[in-house]
Amino acid sequence: MSMNQSVDFVEALHCKATQMGWNQGSKQITSFTNRDGRMVDIIKQYGQIDEAMLKTQCERFCKAGGADAQSRAKQNNTMMLCACLSKTLTASAQAKLLACRSEFTFNGIKYAPLMYKIINHHAAHHHGFGCHQPIFAQKPASTSNICGNCSG
Repeated sequence: MSMNQSVDFVEALHCKATQMGWNQGSKQITSFTNRDGRMVDIIKQYGQIDEAMLKTQCERFCKAGGADAQSRAKQNNTMMLCACLSKTLTASAQAKLLACRSEFTFNGIKYAPLMYKIINHHAAHHHGFGCHQPIFAQKPASTSNICGNCSG
């Protein structure tokens, strides 16, 4: 994916998060506090929070017994993951992501914000999980692609 496609994808995902309410209110799932005590938007600032901090904060809505495990935040996690992120990945990217699912899946629950961070980390630092193209390479990022793929 080119730099422009990457920027387009991030903007489209941010638009979708706003449209779906994933980044609003007390049940939002896109803003987290990093080690410096600053709030970061995982969509636009995924590199500014480490995986351990992100996992801990996702447990609020992902982990059984978490404060929001039976709330809209849990549903938002499922929608962001199943109805959006997964549908933007190529089949090849999905297979590569499967190999590192233990980095974002705990007790059978996939943590969507952590999955997003890991996808971007691998795309940026490992050339898309060991290939020469980023993980989203075969599905161009655009608002219509993401909005079309993320129904719900």
